[in-house]
Amino acid sequence: MRISVDGIILPPLTHIDQVVPKDVYGIEVYYGPARMPPELEGMRTDNWCGLIAIWTRDR
Repeated sequence: MRISVDGIILPPLTHIDQVVPKDVYGIEVYYGPARMPPELEGMRTDNWCGLIAIWTRDR
């Protein structure tokens, strides 16, 4: 699964551990492209199976 932080897709193989837990406001998990909302669907640049969207307090 790919990871995005505040709407920015992180490079492949980025570890979720790099996000500071106290900065997290919310997390959304989408298990496939059919389940992703349209506003996040446009961020797809390759063929990946899902997305972990992390939203921080500093948005």
